Amino acid sequence: MTGHRRAWFVLAACIAVSVGYNAYVIAPASVLPRLAADFGIGEATAGLAISAVYLSWVALGIPGGLLLDRYDNRKLVAAGVGVYVASSVVGAGLQWYPAFLLARVGGGAAAIFVWTANANIVRQAFPTAIRALGTSLFVASAPAGFALGQYAGPLIAARFGWRTIFSSIRP
Repeated sequence: MTGHRRAWFVLAACIAVSVGYNAYVIAPASVLPRLAADFGIGEATAGLAISAVYLSWVALGIPGGLLLDRYDNRKLVAAGVGVYVASSVVGAGLQWYPAFLLARVGGGAAAIFVWTANANIVRQAFPTAIRALGTSLFVASAPAGFALGQYAGPLIAARFGWRTIFSSIRP
């Protein structure tokens, strides 16, 4: 595979991971009333399911960045994807809201590896002349993931239940 073709392949793979992750991050927002009813909590408390991801993302940003500087970012992306997928699948099956929140915190812990490491990988894959283009296209994957999560979440939840937006586990 040529360097130019490889860069676009790397970008497509990184975008796919980022879109999926960002859909996971925002997924509770589109089904908040169902999530609140299922756990028997208020909607404000249910909103913590979104904040929990960002809390751990912020808390682990600096230590995660130090790891990104020391280790192969591709391996850290793979680990990050494993953590967020596991957090999603486990969280979908939990019946106690505090445990669900902890699963979401675990998913947020993966953010530095899923988002920042992928940005590093894309930056390194593109030649200097089009590096900003590649990086800009990657950055657009976050709002694309949010849009996908917001649009598809209610459709999936209406047909299969809100928990299926996190995994194939049904209550």
